[in-house]
Amino acid sequence: MKEKRKLILCPRESPLSPIHLENMSKLSKLGVIIAPLMPAFYTKPETIDDLIEHTINRLMDLLGVPEEHAKRWME
Repeated sequence: MKEKRKLILCPRESPLSPIHLENMSKLSKLGVIIAPLMPAFYTKPETIDDLIEHTINRLMDLLGVPEEHAKRWME
């Protein structure tokens, strides 16, 4: 954060406690991207690997890393 680099926080624990939520709110106000690791069932994945690949592709998009083979929503 001090070097103005992009920081993405991917919480995986649930349920989130009030302390987690408060800390994530503070981080968000500092410019941190909060991207919970949630499966995207709207893409109709056929395998666990499809779920993982979609999650990784979303994170790559947030980092600005191009991924030619990523399936986009409604493609």
